[in-house]
Parts: sequence; C-alpha cells; structure tokens
Amino acid sequence: MSTKEKWVVYIIVIAVIAGLAWWYMSPRTEQWDETIPANQEPSTAAEPSLLPTSAADVSDTAITQDTAAIDAGMANLSIQSADMEAAVAGSQAPAPDLTQ
Repeated sequence: MSTKEKWVVYIIVIAVIAGLAWWYMSPRTEQWDETIPANQEPSTAAEPSLLPTSAADVSDTAITQDTAAIDAGMANLSIQSADMEAAVAGSQAPAPDLTQ
C-alpha cells in the first residue's frame, strides 16, 4: 500500500469516527422532556389516593389504617406475582435438542 492510499484510509477512518461522535453527541428529538415549565406547578389533585385516610390526618388510627391498606396491597401483589410466575413457568416449553 502506497503512502497516498494510507492517507486516504486514515482520512476515511477519521471522518467515520468524527461522524459517529457527532451523531452520539447530538440531541435527539425522541427523548422525553419531563421538566415542568417554570410557571406551572405540578398538579396532584387528579391523582387518587390508594390509602383510606386523608394526607392531613396524622393520627395513630390513620397511620394504622394506612399501614393495613399497604400490607393488604403488598399481599395482593405477592399473590399476583406468584400467579404470573406459575403461568410463565407453565407456558415455557423446553428447548429442542439440536445435537441429534
């Protein structure tokens, strides 16, 4: 390979590397912008509470009720998770033996 050919190859490699670097560093339009504008406050009025008491109630009774509701939700989640794991395990067929 002559010196001119080597220089052409070097220039192509540098151009490809520079192009990839530019592409990776450029901002993407499909990225999500989750920032809240400065003049808008986040709204929590539409978010339903899953707890049986209000957020302003900090009594021991309210805390006990909220804790019981959370425990019941976690137990339900555990049951659903076990059901899903059993369903996935039951639906998986063994891989075929390709060594025959």
